[in-house]
Amino acid sequence: MDSAMQYFRFKNRDREICVINFNNIRKASFILRAITHSGRQEILTLLASGRCKTVSDLAAELSIEQSVLSQQMAVLKRAELVLTSRSGKYIFYSLNTKHLSAICRHVEKINTSLPEIQAEIKPGRDTVPEVE
Repeated sequence: MDSAMQYFRFKNRDREICVINFNNIRKASFILRAITHSGRQEILTLLASGRCKTVSDLAAELSIEQSVLSQQMAVLKRAELVLTSRSGKYIFYSLNTKHLSAICRHVEKINTSLPEIQAEIKPGRDTVPEVE
């Protein structure tokens, strides 16, 4: 495939023209990979308590080094899954609930439109079944 090609068009069964934008697919893939990482899931779960937390707070609760946690927080921030606010020298993290809600709606829509594939995916597996 030509590296300059960023999308392709096709007509669906209803004869509507659809466009698959590869850049959008890459962005969505990055966001979903950020969410499916088990360590980042733990961070998101802690932030779901509703309280803003610093890296020090999260590192203590997760029993991991701040440097490791900071790397994971950078991924979550880049994926826009967390928000930051500053108070003095402290940076507080919270869930980006607006973005996460939208992601939940879109993922649910995908899952309900592809029930045969969903039935084959086992929790905890990182691979998607081959499509024949």
